Amino acid sequence: MWVTLTATDLFWRNAATGENVVWRMNGASIALASSTTTVSNLNYKVVGLGDVNGDSKADVFWWNQSTGDVVVWLMNGVTLTSATLITTVSDTNYHVEAVADFDGDGVADLMWRKVTTGETVVWLMNGPAIKQGAFVTTVNDVNWQIAGPR
Repeated sequence: MWVTLTATDLFWRNAATGENVVWRMNGASIALASSTTTVSNLNYKVVGLGDVNGDSKADVFWWNQSTGDVVVWLMNGVTLTSATLITTVSDTNYHVEAVADFDGDGVADLMWRKVTTGETVVWLMNGPAIKQGAFVTTVNDVNWQIAGPR
């Protein structure tokens, strides 16, 4: 699996081993491949990347599918500078569908959707802390999926 780390970099996660690698891209060429911290607990999955602390560097959002823990890695390029537990979402039917700056404050926020009911909420973030949770809407037909932003 890969997700964009910056406009030109890719973050790879090995779902079988927990290894994580960042590819620094130069157009269509890999300029540098760098390993970053391994997460051996395979219940954690990367749900998105975005600048959560306003340093203009992508940070990595993780969600534990078993426990509901939501964690953010503050990154300096490929280097993990700190990992913070944001909170635990006890209802694991909620999944992160998008990471984007929904309120225009320069900080990445999280959009959640309850897969069983279609309820959608946004967490407006203040660094690695939840500033405000806001109900967006319910799309009862769960065949509809959020396609972006991603």
